Amino acid sequence: MAKRVLFAGAYGIRSQGDDAALLVLYRELQRRHQHLEGVVLCRHASEKLYAPYGLEVLPNFEYESRAAGLGKWFQGFNHDDDRRHLHSLLRQIERADLLILGAGNAFVDYTIDLLKGPIPYFVILTLMAQMTDTPVLWFGISIGPLTTDLGCRMTRLAAKLADIITVRDQGSLQYLRSLDHKGEIHLLPDPVLGLDPGSRPRHPFPTGCSGGERQVFAVSVRAVTRQMGMDYQRYIDTMASSLDQLIEHFNVNMLFIPHCTYEHGAPEQDDRTVARAISGRMQHHDSVLRVDDHLSVDESLALYRNCNLAICTRLHANVYAAIQGVPSVAISYHPKVTSFMDFIGCDNYCISLDHLLPETIIHKTEDLMRNKISVSAAVRNKIDRARTEINRYADLACDLMR
Repeated sequence: MAKRVLFAGAYGIRSQGDDAALLVLYRELQRRHQHLEGVVLCRHASEKLYAPYGLEVLPNFEYESRAAGLGKWFQGFNHDDDRRHLHSLLRQIERADLLILGAGNAFVDYTIDLLKGPIPYFVILTLMAQMTDTPVLWFGISIGPLTTDLGCRMTRLAAKLADIITVRDQGSLQYLRSLDHKGEIHLLPDPVLGLDPGSRPRHPFPTGCSGGERQVFAVSVRAVTRQMGMDYQRYIDTMASSLDQLIEHFNVNMLFIPHCTYEHGAPEQDDRTVARAISGRMQHHDSVLRVDDHLSVDESLALYRNCNLAICTRLHANVYAAIQGVPSVAISYHPKVTSFMDFIGCDNYCISLDHLLPETIIHKTEDLMRNKISVSAAVRNKIDRARTEINRYADLACDLMR
């Protein structure tokens, strides 16, 4: 008998971390259920970003751009809105055997109104699932920071109504307990660790980006804000100076690998824009290799296999590197990055954004290069053990579908 699963989260924005987690669970559920229908609710559904993975794509109730949604609640909730789409979405949830919410840092209230923002988005979908008796699974969620009373109240409500909750870090578990959630919480590793590094073909460097005889360091960057710990322009200057010094010290090429290539938001939401800003400030342009294409999850993961070390700001750049046994220096803009580096036993190679200096990056990189063999072995061992726990996500999903 066919099973139908709906995925809802930060989908449709070309974010590698969110998409990779979805694929790990979907592929495992496919392995267990011969007739599985996977549906992704996302922004920009017309682009059919998930069709190559065999997933159906349907629009959610978010506006396709920030400008279109300015001063409004979600589509269908404003005065004189056409509500037919909401009724259609309700029928889709009713047809599903399971609604999976996540993965990732979904419960944050940087943006929140009664009917706007990531937390209300999950609450509304959960209420629809309640109306149709469709079970709800929280999938590899991170929680916080929550800075508003509304965000705390809505998160508590969503947790109370969920059938099964899984979180990917100890901090999120404690956060949920602090909101007085009494139900069971499953603490599991980041689901992206379930990606298989060996089953995909080995991809070369991008066209025009041959590493030659020199070693290659992978570089992951992203836009940051003062609230995260550093002004955006200072981050650009610090990274440019640090990478130049690393090139001089180690005689390497720097390969910028984008993990979010979203083109419908502010320019800096696209990692390629940030990479161009940093490389434009660097002196050693001949040692810079930059990916300017949209990469699939598998293509991006494979690129790390060709690298000797990684300097990563994006959380899942550190995860991809760890999967491939490539040690990384992590730049932590959020507790989830620190939590992951602690999980793999590399917390001493994690630099908080508010303490980011070129000399700190150089020092951490030098130490990591000296201990590369032992660090890589320890990380591989940790990842191998964690991968045995990843299937618990699918176990719990299957329990609900029964």
